Amino acid sequence: MTAGTAYVDIALHCPQRFKLMFSGGYLGRDECPQRLLEESTGAYLALLRVARGDEAGDFERDTYRMDLPEFATWALVHGAATLYLDGALSQIEREDDFRALVVRMLERPDIFS
Repeated sequence: MTAGTAYVDIALHCPQRFKLMFSGGYLGRDECPQRLLEESTGAYLALLRVARGDEAGDFERDTYRMDLPEFATWALVHGAATLYLDGALSQIEREDDFRALVVRMLERPDIFS
């Protein structure tokens, strides 16, 4: 859960950077600056490590296959952050209320099974 809330906190703290980090898909890999790819990959790998229960990061990225828990974790926190930053959650007026909702979502183990 800590990585999920940290992911959302980064998005809330630096919304333009968060959006830029994941804009590489629109540019195409050849046109995307290397630093942008490194930052978005780093954020994604941190979530993979925690979702897998491997916070030390003892897996190789090239041989690691994303499974349902990793995908669910990333999709939930990235999707929630993106929806909030894009104004699609206008019924949630305060950032603290949004963050509390994310925490509640991440505390529900049945979402990930």
